[in-house]
Amino acid sequence: MSVVLGMPTPRRTGASAARGATPVPLPSDRPAASALIDRFGREATDLRISLTDRCNLRCTYCMPAEGLPFLAPPALMSLDEITRLARIAVTEFGVRQVRFTGGEPLLRKDLVEIIRSVASLDPRPEISLTTNAIGLSSRAEALAEAGLDRINVSLDSIHPETFAEITRRPFLDRVLAGIDAVRAAGLRSTKINAVLMPGINDHQGVELLEWALAGGHQLRFIEQMPLDADHSWARESMITAAEIRERLAERYLLTPDDAPRDGAPAELFRCASDRPAATARYSGSSASSRR
Repeated sequence: MSVVLGMPTPRRTGASAARGATPVPLPSDRPAASALIDRFGREATDLRISLTDRCNLRCTYCMPAEGLPFLAPPALMSLDEITRLARIAVTEFGVRQVRFTGGEPLLRKDLVEIIRSVASLDPRPEISLTTNAIGLSSRAEALAEAGLDRINVSLDSIHPETFAEITRRPFLDRVLAGIDAVRAAGLRSTKINAVLMPGINDHQGVELLEWALAGGHQLRFIEQMPLDADHSWARESMITAAEIRERLAERYLLTPDDAPRDGAPAELFRCASDRPAATARYSGSSASSRR
């Protein structure tokens, strides 16, 4: 028995059409544009590529303590496949930013080569990495030289005990060392993604923001999504974006930033305290509480 799988073909427009490729007709109700546009008229210019499903943490809101059955290495996209996917997105659909995620993308031994390959595309996209920063201290310089532009680090607490409780791993020192290495490598301001959970780290939001401001980082609080492997999530007990702002307002003056969001899910605020040096940006994503 044989099964034929239909593979989508990118619409031939722009440069590819000029090379003689046969154009694929657009649906009659679709805007006459090569960009990725949804039914609300929003243009998608970012591409996220998951490099692996493996991770070296076991965060309680993400993965069970015993881990999960991971894909075998041959099942993952290769360097050439990743580069081809990024090239199609950039040249055919107007993608301007490529973000590499996981799992934990630093577990890919060929990460430097992947970034170097995508950075060689024309037009060159902005390249970013979402990581837990474990192992970043020894690779930040090579990644920056390969073409990495920006890094997002997932960090829910700067207390070793709380960090270990959330991640089930005592690796906070490695994460902080990785964040320091990003600055030493000359990369732009690091974004920190944090999830606040009731009874665990919800009282540490102000302290985390203070730490981020002191280090020149942009802190992004993200509401806990119902993706936890332990099935402990409940809308009634989650810390909402409004509650986070209320707690931060006890210490900081929060002012909505006037920069355009361009479809970004996070609301951006400027925050200031009684110390002029502690003025920077904080952002919050509130997908769960607005459903």
